[in-house]
Amino acid sequence: MLGPKLHCGGAIITDFHILTAGHCIAFSVNYRDLSVNVGMHDRLSSSHTVMRLSNGIKHPNFTSNAVRDINDIAVLTLEKRLKFSPKVRPLCLPNSGKDP
Repeated sequence: MLGPKLHCGGAIITDFHILTAGHCIAFSVNYRDLSVNVGMHDRLSSSHTVMRLSNGIKHPNFTSNAVRDINDIAVLTLEKRLKFSPKVRPLCLPNSGKDP
């Protein structure tokens, strides 16, 4: 995820949603000012797609201070649907009821 000087990691969870850290969007006023670089596995590579965001929701109990972040998780919603490819795939999650 990129803003003026922000670089955060994330994981694709659906063709419209990215899972990231809450502190990555904690102080964002307008999510449309942020973008996600999909398929970027190396920051020096140019083989990625830039996707704009329509929304971002951090955990309702997210808190941050100088020592640590609590409930540090967020879900980003993309403006457009992702096109999956060999380099752009959703995170594999276990079936419900399975222990990780």
